[in-house]
Amino acid sequence: MKEIQTHQIIKNSLQIEYPDGWYHKPTDVGMSGGEKSRFMIKRPFDILYYWKSNLLAIEAKLLKNGTSFSFEDVKKHQIENLIEVDKNGGYSYIAIHLWKEREINKILFIELHDFLYWKSTTEGRVKWEELQNDLRVMLNLDVKNGLINLRKSYLIGG
Repeated sequence: MKEIQTHQIIKNSLQIEYPDGWYHKPTDVGMSGGEKSRFMIKRPFDILYYWKSNLLAIEAKLLKNGTSFSFEDVKKHQIENLIEVDKNGGYSYIAIHLWKEREINKILFIELHDFLYWKSTTEGRVKWEELQNDLRVMLNLDVKNGLINLRKSYLIGG
């Protein structure tokens, strides 16, 4: 499993639940020196989806094989850009994909304000079990056939 597959699952699921929307995956843009250049414009977040005058921004993280989640995995520039989306009337989420072959395959959605509060009150890393059972997790969705069921999730316009 790779993070790009997480993006694809979210994209396909959004397009089913919110049809006729516009999906965009911003890319890192190298200024010079190739992929490892320090002169690189970093993508603001992983997923941008526009549907019926609603803007949705998602930063997606993949956790494989029981690894814990560090709040530092979401970079400062990503948080700043998600805050800008929120301030301008959009919806911002952190999506954490928990994956372990034949055992677990689910995506958790955390609203940005809940993520920021959680980050400010928690040190270090959060274990899988804590992530799945925490009340700050807005959605805890199983991945089935490469999709998550977003029906009635209210990710947009709830």
